[in-house]
Amino acid sequence: MAYPFEHKDRASGDVLFVENINRGGFSFVSPRQIPSRGEIKIGIFLKSRMFIVSAKVVYSIPKQDGNFTMGAAFTAVPEGFLEILDREIEEIGQLHLEKRRYYNKNVSFKEASIEYLGGVFSAE
Repeated sequence: MAYPFEHKDRASGDVLFVENINRGGFSFVSPRQIPSRGEIKIGIFLKSRMFIVSAKVVYSIPKQDGNFTMGAAFTAVPEGFLEILDREIEEIGQLHLEKRRYYNKNVSFKEASIEYLGGVFSAE
């Protein structure tokens, strides 16, 4: 699921761009490579609230622009996080279908995610 948001690392000042998230983990882009199996903690902003989760980096792929696309698997999540994440993914899916069906808009799941999270997306 596309669920884009940014997270600023307090120690390094790096901004991580989370591109995709599901109940197993997330993918993100970072200006600095984190070694595979490296442990990270990140604040994940769902619509209802922010959660601090722990994850282990499982892959890192250099990009042409000098950044790195990485994937991380959750190792520890707060109580209720996965249930809320599942619910919000379902709600984004419904919004995505609604935009396509009722407004005849060919929107991506990412665009629906941005609108769901409070971004601007015009139905006209």
